[in-house]
Amino acid sequence: MKQAGVVATALMMASASAQAQSVEVFVFGDSLSDKGNMYQLTDESYPPSGQYDNGRASNGQVWAEKLGYNLKNAPGGRIKAADQKDGFDFAHFGATVIRRDGLQDGQHLGYQVSKFRTMASNGKINVGSSDQIAVWAGTNDYVAYGETRAKLVAERLAKQGNLLQQVAGSHVFMMGLPDLGNFPIAYEWNSRDAWSQLVAQHNTALASDVAGYGGRLHYIDMKSLFDDMQDNPAAYGFEIVRPGSETSGYCLGDGLVLDGCPKTYMFYDAIHPARRTHAHIASYVGAVMDGVLAAPAYQDAGRGRASGMMAVQSRALSGDIASLASFGSVEFGGLRLFATERARDLVGDDAAGPVGDGLALAGAEMALGDGWSVAALVSRRGNGRALLDGPVSAQAATGWAMEAGRELGALTLSIEGAGITQQLDSYRVTGFERDPLVTAKFEQAQMTAFASASYALEAGPVTVSPFASFGYSTVATGPINEQGQTSLVSANTPAFSRGGYANAAGVRAEMLRSKTLWGLGFSHAVSEDGVSAWGLSEADLLTGQDASGARVVDSATLSVETDLESGWHLAGEAAYGVSRDEDRAGLRARVTRSF
Repeated sequence: MKQAGVVATALMMASASAQAQSVEVFVFGDSLSDKGNMYQLTDESYPPSGQYDNGRASNGQVWAEKLGYNLKNAPGGRIKAADQKDGFDFAHFGATVIRRDGLQDGQHLGYQVSKFRTMASNGKINVGSSDQIAVWAGTNDYVAYGETRAKLVAERLAKQGNLLQQVAGSHVFMMGLPDLGNFPIAYEWNSRDAWSQLVAQHNTALASDVAGYGGRLHYIDMKSLFDDMQDNPAAYGFEIVRPGSETSGYCLGDGLVLDGCPKTYMFYDAIHPARRTHAHIASYVGAVMDGVLAAPAYQDAGRGRASGMMAVQSRALSGDIASLASFGSVEFGGLRLFATERARDLVGDDAAGPVGDGLALAGAEMALGDGWSVAALVSRRGNGRALLDGPVSAQAATGWAMEAGRELGALTLSIEGAGITQQLDSYRVTGFERDPLVTAKFEQAQMTAFASASYALEAGPVTVSPFASFGYSTVATGPINEQGQTSLVSANTPAFSRGGYANAAGVRAEMLRSKTLWGLGFSHAVSEDGVSAWGLSEADLLTGQDASGARVVDSATLSVETDLESGWHLAGEAAYGVSRDEDRAGLRARVTRSF
């Protein structure tokens, strides 16, 4: 039955998502990151406890401890996986990138990395692709040992980072050096210009080497953070950031020890940051890490929106207009023209689903004879609402879809293509005081092509129709350039595209009793990449925002339709779907009237 006007549509949606995968953090480097490893190694004698906080080269926790993870000290050989909690800090006071004579094993970055790789290989610690690794080293090579080969230090440093990313495909963040020429020790040693030049060479070479390795190896610009703290001290709550006529520029130099060190000091000793500085470092590094991890989240959120809009287009092509509001159609012989000014969200207003307000579409369907039919449409969506707890909202989207099919008795064959281009707005809460919120605008285009077949088997009042579809989908995301009050934590993600197969198979059964049509369907959908498997499932009622990027979805639907008096038509549909990461359930009811 073709309905010419939709009077009312009621939608409800509920979903339950699995807990996000836990993330571990592993830290490597020197005293800037050491939370007590050297202190334990020297039987709690160095650094001296009377001046430093429990083995830390500061008057409190170092930045690695403030990332929000409960890091343990570097593990011994008897450590068991069950003892792991949120990760480990392998950093050691005095550690260098280039091996130096007379140092403990842990004071060589290569040893820290080697020990980590061995323990991960032996199963003594658990490392996964969702874990994060941070490396901050090189200061001691230049300050303690007078190293001048900055490119060599950077090359060896990047090599260790590449070894780390090979362990489990984890994201590895290589932290550049701050401008050591602006540290109090550089003033005391008259080394400002020399160290500033070495740091510039070091950071340039490290960033280049990291980019050369690629993969999940990332560079973090620490110089910009330290420069900003010293150039804009009040923004961070500091007053003393450099030596002056009445100050050494650091707490210990001014006789201020441990808790006696005011929060207004940036440095605790001549080369180590104070406790408050470490807090700023942690929020900065965390924000930069989140920026790297945010890019796929932006892409998946936009993909989820396109999935819902494509489902609406598919319903319109098939003539199932009961799920659309303000829908009208007219027929002239074998030609059907249809249009709508506004289509409701497939998952309902309360869920802030993938379609948003203002979806208009227009198209035509024509029967060509000999069982052939063709259909095409174009669509446009205006400003959309924000997604479920998500960082992306669609400001505008345009779409198209085409379908050609042929009925050969009980066999129906069809091919279908569709595309959605979206203008997306994004935002990210960083947790970094100087840039608490960053925003970005970017474009995303998704295209799909499918070939489908179904066969109707009749057994009395029951019709059973097995079906299968095979296709390919691509998603192309334009550059994502975040903007904030400053550029410190804004992530710049280059254009990215991906694609893969998108297949589904299942069975539908229908039974007509009196004026009521009952339906039952099951489907199994598999997506390699590019399109959400939720959008391929039999239950397109569940094609809302897909934060999990599901690759395999099993779903079931139960539907009922019945004709009432005076042209009224009542229909309802319930759906339930399961993916690896979440379950979804939905219920839809609709009332229409034919004129």
